[in-house]
Amino acid sequence: MRYQNVDITLAFSKEGHDRFIDFLKGFSIVCVILNHCLPGWAMDYSAFFFWGVSAVPIFILIQVFHAYKGGIQHCNVNFRRIWLRVLRPFFLCQFVILLLMAWQRDVHTPQALLAEAVALVKCGGYGPGAYYPWIYAQIAILVSCFSILFRFKHIRRGWMCVIFVVLSQGAETLCALLPLPQLAYRLLFIRYIFLFYLGYLMATKGFTINRQTLLMATLCLALAAYIVYWQPDLHPWIYPFVNPVCHWFCYLYIAYLLLFILRKLFDSLPPRHVVSRMFQWAGVRSYELFLLQMIFFTVV
Repeated sequence: MRYQNVDITLAFSKEGHDRFIDFLKGFSIVCVILNHCLPGWAMDYSAFFFWGVSAVPIFILIQVFHAYKGGIQHCNVNFRRIWLRVLRPFFLCQFVILLLMAWQRDVHTPQALLAEAVALVKCGGYGPGAYYPWIYAQIAILVSCFSILFRFKHIRRGWMCVIFVVLSQGAETLCALLPLPQLAYRLLFIRYIFLFYLGYLMATKGFTINRQTLLMATLCLALAAYIVYWQPDLHPWIYPFVNPVCHWFCYLYIAYLLLFILRKLFDSLPPRHVVSRMFQWAGVRSYELFLLQMIFFTVV
């Protein structure tokens, strides 16, 4: 029997409210919480590295999609929104953490409290995932810069992908050769460059799911598994980051395989199903839950 290669388009809705986006954000924030509390053996047996650590790339993919869905000519930087929606709550969260840690450690003198504050600033913030608000702010600013590249209509879509592969791989190799300190690599957007292209693709065309793209995604997943379990020395092609699946090719299997599976799961659940409602509820409140888990896991 001969099977046809049927193309399926995976896309977010650009009009109105998309419940699937809420579902994805809810799934992602649950993964963030699990990532910060699961023991190592549970992560190993559940292959958590290949689905659980996809949370931040999914959040960034959704962020870039929202920036480009109205057209690349309208993606202006909204500094007020970045401050009010992301950075101000984050700074308040860090202030609460600082006070609670000072109370836990019985810090009473202004000098000791100042030393704690300096240590907090040097590491970019206390708490699991404290790097994410900085990444969000950088992505929000840079979507306008990358939109200039997307305005060159004479560049074919395939060549645009090649350009972003070269940019992503070149940036990672440069960071490995310098070498860039782990803290700087953690706080900078560099490892997420390829998500600008995937977010733009989602906002304009969507992801085409067929045998070719699924094969590509599976090969990228196999490469990620090779890096995680065999831990080869791929210097200078791969930056030795603490998260071993945070490379541009990993985002291909997240976009074309994991999102496809999650879409099938979402479509199979009735709208009022408890799992679907739970994920959508968490998705609407994902950033608030993110800040609360940061306080909880840091202090408790």
